[in-house]
Amino acid sequence: MTTPGCARSHPVRCGERRIPVPAADVPASLGAAAVTVITGVSSFGWGEERADPAAPKGVAAWVMTVSSLPLPAWGALLGWVTVAYRRRGRGAG
Repeated sequence: MTTPGCARSHPVRCGERRIPVPAADVPASLGAAAVTVITGVSSFGWGEERADPAAPKGVAAWVMTVSSLPLPAWGALLGWVTVAYRRRGRGAG
């Protein structure tokens, strides 16, 4: 939920009050880290589930694996947007 606020070119506001940079920066940083870890584990950590008889086999397993590989980029991109917001909000950008 913090990404749209971090990606905007003007400061985040609640009514007329400007929201402090850390109020958006800290949750977005934690979210980026969590999304990166969760999607990384889910993309690369399903090896033992493949032994399940109901697990996809052959081409279906390949498609499932390949389609989940870009997911860790979501967290990395959120982190990038967060850093850009932090730099812009503190006048370093």
